[in-house]
Amino acid sequence: IGVIHFLKIQDSSRQAAEYLGKVARINVKLKQYDAAADVIRREMGIHQQNESYQAMGRLAVALVLVQLGRGDVVAAEKAFKEWGNCCEGPEVQTLEALLQAYDEDDPDGVRRALNSPFIKHMDVEYAILARDMALPGGMAASQKVPVKENAAASSPATQTVEVHILTCLVTFDKSRINFAGYANRCTHASFR
Repeated sequence: IGVIHFLKIQDSSRQAAEYLGKVARINVKLKQYDAAADVIRREMGIHQQNESYQAMGRLAVALVLVQLGRGDVVAAEKAFKEWGNCCEGPEVQTLEALLQAYDEDDPDGVRRALNSPFIKHMDVEYAILARDMALPGGMAASQKVPVKENAAASSPATQTVEVHILTCLVTFDKSRINFAGYANRCTHASFR
């Protein structure tokens, strides 16, 4: 009877962890990162009770990404220090590189870490979070300036501005273009 009771409890806790995982992913999709971080911690607690360390390692990566999505590098580092021992070798190396790149304000290092295979192959919501994450300097990891080759002059009615850009980040505000120094190389860009 004790074994059957144990199996029922273990099955119930696995089911609870599964539902918490779904709730966390929904919160990430809705960009409710505070709620997602809380749910991930609760899910990790269940996996810790079941001694499911591989799942905890995967969730540690998710928690670090969510904390970075919140814009809180300190909380991300704290999450890694607290739960990083559950991660496998490649995960640890990538998270260390990611957090170090954030500490050093190195957007290329952040982009490299976020493009690691295991982050790209996480649940879709976390992969999208990593893809769209803000880099040091204000750009998103996947942000690309659209390129329009051989563009003809546009009429003012379409509110299109064509600009030759060498090494600057451009933001468009319907009536003006603001330049901020940032190494983003492109040749011609069209902004609407």
